[in-house]
Amino acid sequence: MKSLKFLPQKNANPWGKLFLLTSIIAYSYVFMEWLFMVTKPSSLSLIGFPKKVEVFLFTGSLVAGGSCLILLVLLVIGLLPVINKHQKLMRGFGALLPAGILTCTILLLVDNFSYTMFDYGIVSTDGIIRGLYALGFMIIFFLCSRHFYKKFYISDKNIDQERSPRIINIFMAGVILLSLIIPVLKNDFGNQSKSNAFNQIENKPHIIMITADGVNATSMSVYGYERDTSPRMKALAETSLVADNAFTNSGNTSGSIISIYTSKYPTKTGILYPPNILRDDDAYQHLPGVLWAQGYYTVQMTVPHYGDAYTLNLLNGFDKANGREIAVSSVLMSISGYMPTDFSYFIYEIGNRLIDRLRHIFFIKIMTNPMDLVMNAPDEIVDQTKIDDTIKLIRKSDMPLFIHIHLMGTHGETFRPKYRVFSQGQVMKTQGSWNTDFYDDSILNFDTQVGEIVDALIKKDLFKNSIIIIGSDHGQKWTISKKIPLIIHFPQGEYSGRVEVNAQNIDIAPTILDYLGIDIPTWMQGQSLISDNLSQRPIYGIKTNTASKDETGNFYVVEIPLFHQFGKINLIYCQNWYSIDLQSYHFESGEVEGYVAPCRKEDLMSDADAFRLMSNHLKENGFNTSVLDEILNKKFAADQ
Repeated sequence: MKSLKFLPQKNANPWGKLFLLTSIIAYSYVFMEWLFMVTKPSSLSLIGFPKKVEVFLFTGSLVAGGSCLILLVLLVIGLLPVINKHQKLMRGFGALLPAGILTCTILLLVDNFSYTMFDYGIVSTDGIIRGLYALGFMIIFFLCSRHFYKKFYISDKNIDQERSPRIINIFMAGVILLSLIIPVLKNDFGNQSKSNAFNQIENKPHIIMITADGVNATSMSVYGYERDTSPRMKALAETSLVADNAFTNSGNTSGSIISIYTSKYPTKTGILYPPNILRDDDAYQHLPGVLWAQGYYTVQMTVPHYGDAYTLNLLNGFDKANGREIAVSSVLMSISGYMPTDFSYFIYEIGNRLIDRLRHIFFIKIMTNPMDLVMNAPDEIVDQTKIDDTIKLIRKSDMPLFIHIHLMGTHGETFRPKYRVFSQGQVMKTQGSWNTDFYDDSILNFDTQVGEIVDALIKKDLFKNSIIIIGSDHGQKWTISKKIPLIIHFPQGEYSGRVEVNAQNIDIAPTILDYLGIDIPTWMQGQSLISDNLSQRPIYGIKTNTASKDETGNFYVVEIPLFHQFGKINLIYCQNWYSIDLQSYHFESGEVEGYVAPCRKEDLMSDADAFRLMSNHLKENGFNTSVLDEILNKKFAADQ
């Protein structure tokens, strides 16, 4: 391998060469990951080019600087009198560092290329193929290590007189320091807010939230459906608070889960669908963070990518999310709190991409392909594992638990229920799309799983001091105008009965805090369902545009002018729904199916009022609504 012209040549100090080589390889690794993320739909592709460059320089300098610190430690150790004669050996150990970074870079490059060109990558591998990837990784690492080890171990030219390596290394050190310091001088750091720490409450109840994907309340016997699809929930509802008219705030799982956690509309957080992520204060303002500050052990078992807290940049909230743990210390919390969203998220992403692939090929942990969970019929085994893991936590934990389980058995358009009652006699493989019998069986399976958790709590004598929340992310077929289930069981059945006024998913968090006696933060946009001041109010829901598939196999949403990912806004007031298509600007309205206790005709709002409220809602959250205002003035002029 020929020496590169810009590197110090053979008479240079070997340590100087090692520092420089390591820095260049570290920057190269970060650059390849940065280039990959800015050229595909990602959180990084959504920001301006100057900020993109800042993120690259900061992250590259962080990796290069950290690597140089490791080398500096080896250099200092090599200068100790006892070890001085083994300086070459220290350089040899140091040479393993750039070899490792270069090998990881090659692995990611190969994986990106194979997935882009052939729709096949590390996440697609299983069995012996995983082992072949691991073998290839070790061979490349061995070859790189041998080359660098020989280069820096054999070299014994400790010549200190060459100016060029010193100048280059001083220049490189300056670049690293400036790249790390400039964001601080620009005041990009230090403006992040964390969840407020509240006074510790006593006798904390376990909080178990169980949501199912795409469930209509009208398909559940607990809400009056003729088929007995939810006998366990029907029994639980007798001592629970049941929202008769509950609605989602997002027709997409990502947006819905984040709305539940933050009690904020998607129009406020900007979250509907990847690659959008929580930013700034929104990343820290959420129910899991409040409960975590209260001493809860917080666990999320949802779906990778589309519902994962870490992927969506929910910070300081979950101890464990979908099998991944982040060890949170006061130091790490301080660092993340003073780092801008785009910086911290990119660092997390590139680290996570590498770690996931290494664990997969070395048979430490299987890398989950999110596409399998949304494109294929759901696997009941995966859902059952979440239930089993929850029961284990309930049995073993000596801490109060907040667990969110999102089950995919009801996710269409085909279903694979374990227990079959309504679809008996039909062939599962030929069920077709959105088969009602299989769908009803999948809801019955969901009901059984809820029952398993209730039974586990009863067996441990914890049911009387547990909050159980049952809901859904959105209606079947990603609808936002159909009723969804919302059942909350409080300890000792303290609050029970039917709530007939409209409820929504962003009401869950304030309801829980209200029960715990914790002040509801002003940033929460929902209201407590155990409040004495419940009344009808507009319920807003958002849907995306049509999703497309990126080169890694995940879906993303093509953004449109003015409204980004937001393809449709919906408003529900009393028994009526109203909708604006934000691409065609088509307006329509209708009546909610199965609405309980409808309002009087004179209490309903006009189409013009509904259109105006939706336009104002978007405007209040920073969207340009000039086109909608123009339509309002023309289309509804007679009603004004």
